[in-house]
Amino acid sequence: MNRKEFGKLLAALRKSEHDEHFRQLTQRQLACLTGISEQALGNIERGDKVSLEPELLLSLARALRLSTRERHEFYLAAIGVNEEDMPARLPAASQRMDELFDSLCLIALPAFIVDSYDDIVAANNIILNLFEFSEKLREIAPNIIGGYNLLRFVFSERSQFNSILGKGHDKYLMQSIRFFRAISLPYRASPYYEYLLSAFRKDHDMGLFRHYYTRDNSESEQDDYYFENERFTLEHASFGNLDFYSPSVAPISTGQGNLYLIMHVPASALTVQACALLAQKYSPGALRLAPWPEKEMPGE
Repeated sequence: MNRKEFGKLLAALRKSEHDEHFRQLTQRQLACLTGISEQALGNIERGDKVSLEPELLLSLARALRLSTRERHEFYLAAIGVNEEDMPARLPAASQRMDELFDSLCLIALPAFIVDSYDDIVAANNIILNLFEFSEKLREIAPNIIGGYNLLRFVFSERSQFNSILGKGHDKYLMQSIRFFRAISLPYRASPYYEYLLSAFRKDHDMGLFRHYYTRDNSESEQDDYYFENERFTLEHASFGNLDFYSPSVAPISTGQGNLYLIMHVPASALTVQACALLAQKYSPGALRLAPWPEKEMPGE
């Protein structure tokens, strides 16, 4: 990420913050919170400032109320560490995706792959059948904005997922928002990110998303927990209460943006049995879902 790209990212992050009157944070307000001049901040947003001191970046991150994971992405963007700039060290993106997809097919646990926009680019047969991702939903998904996005799966009224979440329901939904905000941070100034978020905010079907996204963004300090390393319960119609553990998720570099392999590990004897039955019936196998790495935009 070069300085002009970072400047656009900083401007997008600033505009996503609001003051006490619910107005977009201005350059003057952010400069005041950061302890620098408005002119200096303008230089950064225009990409004219070459050096970005650690103390300045820390002040900006604090003023923008970034979580620890968001700060990590913010700092990498600021120093120009962008895995898309290092294709020679990585396999071709399509090869990387093919390898990851082949691994997904063989995982005998509920698992799926998301990209940096939280679009589900592939899911194995176990998780598709566990959550009853029906043919009807698959027909709808390509025809709506972000139809395969994980946030739609978690928050949409068309999805049964949030209705079967058991204990820890509220925490899981908040974690889903925070995970999305963290992995998408380098792309906040991209047209597709704005297109996606605008669609979620306008869609009456995503009212629950708007509630949690606004609630998270309005907190004075964001907690740094995610659904990783946490247990959660599903109140499944066929299997009863299923307990899962979600291990840590590390980014997988491709040269065309990061991918994330997310698995749900059974955390009870009943859940082990349920996953074994699903694996026996539906594994191996997986489906490719959201377009990747290209993203479809209106008029294209």
